[in-house]
Parts: sequence; structure tokens; C-alpha cells
Amino acid sequence: MRRLVLAAALLLLPGSAAADSLLECASKNYSYTYCPADTRFGAALEQQKSNTPCVLNDSWGYDGGGVWADKGCRAVFRILSGRGGKRPPPPPPEPEELEGSDLIAPGILGDLQDQDDQDRREPGYGRTDALIACALYAEQEENQRGGVSVYVPEIDDVVPRGRRSYDAAFTLSVEKRRGGTRDYAAECTVERGEVTSYVRY
Repeated sequence: MRRLVLAAALLLLPGSAAADSLLECASKNYSYTYCPADTRFGAALEQQKSNTPCVLNDSWGYDGGGVWADKGCRAVFRILSGRGGKRPPPPPPEPEELEGSDLIAPGILGDLQDQDDQDRREPGYGRTDALIACALYAEQEENQRGGVSVYVPEIDDVVPRGRRSYDAAFTLSVEKRRGGTRDYAAECTVERGEVTSYVRY
């Protein structure tokens, strides 16, 4: 009987509870990466390892089955064990992908975002936003010309003309309704988030 009481007491000691664990998760090529883990009690940023910032619900987050990283975030995350009797927090919402980012080859936006971060460009008015605006505008224009879809496989440059103005030069692949894909050289000017000129040849 005494042994049973002693065993039960040992199980109730704080040190016997499951400890938090650490998990490294990295966004590869600036794309979304999911790292499975038991996150029912939540997760927290332990140590950022990337140059690009790891911001909760923007470039990293978690749901009930794991941690995700995006936009170049690479970090070590603490997987909480639920010690202390706290109820697990509700999982944060999934990140929303920027409209138009699927029209641009992976890696391009990451490089532009790194430049925006270094220059401390205002959110919503950086090189990344300018190229996305150009891609969306090109999609609209090419659809009117008989194109089915557009894609930006590479860029020459996105050059600032002012704090919120840019000239972009890029390759534009256009899939035609009658079949086949053709590449064009495209140029686009964006001022305060609005496309003011677009040509392709």
C-alpha cells in the first residue's frame, strides 16, 4: 500500500510532466512550408534564424497539427506541452496569400521583399507590391487579347522612381486560347500602387 501511495505521489510531481520541445521550421525559396507537430497546447517563437522577420500570423503560425513558415522565415519554435493546467489556446488563422503572387515564379518575390526590408519600404508600396500589381494588370490586359493565363518566370529589375513609384521590366509568359505559350518582354510603371503604363513586345 505504501508503495502505491509513493508511486502516485511521484506521478504528481511537476518534473514528471511532459516538457516543451523545440522544432526548427524553415520557409524554403520564400514559399509556404508546413512542419508537423503536436501543437494542441500552442507554439511560440524561440529563436529566429532568418534575416527576414518571423511575424506571427504573417510569416509563421500554427494549427492543431503543426507549425508553418512562409516569406523566408526560418526559426526554432517551442512546442508547448500544456504544463500548469492551462487550456490550449485556439489556433490562429491561416495566412492569406497575397492576391497575384501565384502569377510570379517562387523566389522572385522573396528577393524583392529582402530589398524592401533593407530599404525599409512602406508596407503595401514596395517592390514586391509593384511587381504583383504589374502581374495582375498584365493578366487583365492579356485576357482581353485572347490569353488564357499569364506567368512571370523572371525579372530584369524593379527600379524605384520615388518612395512609392517603380519601373518594372520582366519576362511575361502568355498562354493562348488556341494553344501554345509565348514569352514577351514587358515593362510596367507603378505609382502609389496603381499601374500607370504597361507594354509588352
